[in-house]
Amino acid sequence: MERLNLPFYYQLGAVLNPLVQTNAATTKVQLYVGAFLARPILKTLLDSVQSLKVCRPLADGLFGAIDAMDAALPQLKPEQLNEPIQPGEVAFQNVAMAAAQFQVVLAAELATQMTFHVTPKGIYDTANLVEQAERCLPDTTQAVISEVAKGELRQAGRCLALDSPTACAFHMMRALEAVMHQYYVAMCTPSSNEPLGSWAEYIAKLRKAAGLDNAEATISDANAIDHVKLAVPMLQQIKDQDRNLIMHPEIVLTPEEASSLFEVAKAAIILMAARLPVRAEEPSGD
Repeated sequence: MERLNLPFYYQLGAVLNPLVQTNAATTKVQLYVGAFLARPILKTLLDSVQSLKVCRPLADGLFGAIDAMDAALPQLKPEQLNEPIQPGEVAFQNVAMAAAQFQVVLAAELATQMTFHVTPKGIYDTANLVEQAERCLPDTTQAVISEVAKGELRQAGRCLALDSPTACAFHMMRALEAVMHQYYVAMCTPSSNEPLGSWAEYIAKLRKAAGLDNAEATISDANAIDHVKLAVPMLQQIKDQDRNLIMHPEIVLTPEEASSLFEVAKAAIILMAARLPVRAEEPSGD
């Protein structure tokens, strides 16, 4: 997916139109200046939009016509530059003709490009959803969750923005599971940091560590136990009502359902992150 620079297309039209609209009053120097301004913008267009195919030969023809005009300029006297283009001055007339041909084909080909407008989703800024959805979390939460979780959250936000609700839910559950693993390691202090096989295992380990299954709690901090007692029911509910549901291929979520799940999972991530240690910064390599 590429982000369109709409002002660029406005500028493209602004520099191309003077070449196309050459008339009997257009002077040689006016056409030369117009071509000088148009050339780099046209090159940027063709370099950045690789899907444009049909108009490329005509763009090459326009560039060739501009080169021929440039070669003809030294043969003119200075006072002739400010004179209107005369019939028979082929080097100049060819630029206007090539520009008109290119513009017609470019307009037709641009009309076939798959261009969409992303509609806003709730209170979220569209650009943030598409590019950095982790910013929906408080800074304190972003400081402790893993890069894996952030990456999945970015994918979830992008899918939400682009109306792919089921994919949004899938990535949001992966983000939540990544944070759940961090939470499990912080609360249960296992001998191995290897991921567990399922949500059920994570929830069972957390329940046991907090003494929720008629066993002695292995967590020594009373505040931490209270925190797990808050987190476990939320995780269990998400597992039973949302996570298990989206694993079935016949289930397709609506945008409203995806938005609701996004918020529920976000709340669970924020809750668990409150008990996570700040992650060590990556080495700078200096």
